[in-house]
Amino acid sequence: PVDLVEQLFEVLLELNESALLDEGSLFSDQKSDARVLIPEALSSLGVVRFINYSGAFDDDEQHPQETQRYYQIMHFIHEEYGEHLCTEDETLKEIAKDAERQWNRAFVDAYVDDIEVWDDYIDDPAHMYALEMIVSHMIRGGMYKEAADLLAEKSFVVGRILSL
Repeated sequence: PVDLVEQLFEVLLELNESALLDEGSLFSDQKSDARVLIPEALSSLGVVRFINYSGAFDDDEQHPQETQRYYQIMHFIHEEYGEHLCTEDETLKEIAKDAERQWNRAFVDAYVDDIEVWDDYIDDPAHMYALEMIVSHMIRGGMYKEAADLLAEKSFVVGRILSL
């Protein structure tokens, strides 16, 4: 959700406030707006994008759920930039591949550990993302057996179909 992204940037700005307040900096005048302006600027650059999500209908009522705004990282932009940085330095390329593998494994481990069934919570955007992308993260993390096992799990297959 966008409000969590803004909180993240607010904390990052506070942690780096002394460096941002160097002589001639405009940061002090725009500090309160910076947590909102940074995500907007990154969106304008195409590094991330804002998406609006509204679940289907509440179970108790026939009224649409409130629309929420989310911040989606455009992975391919980051990947292309990383590949550009690594084209001439083989050491950096290996470090980047290892970091990608570790990050994807950490993401999978963190998410999968909390999931008991996959065919529930279909209206949750984070869960829908996992249903769509978790196998890709497993493969990118070198977790081939885990990916194959998940693809054979009935609950995951049903959840994936329901999320379409």
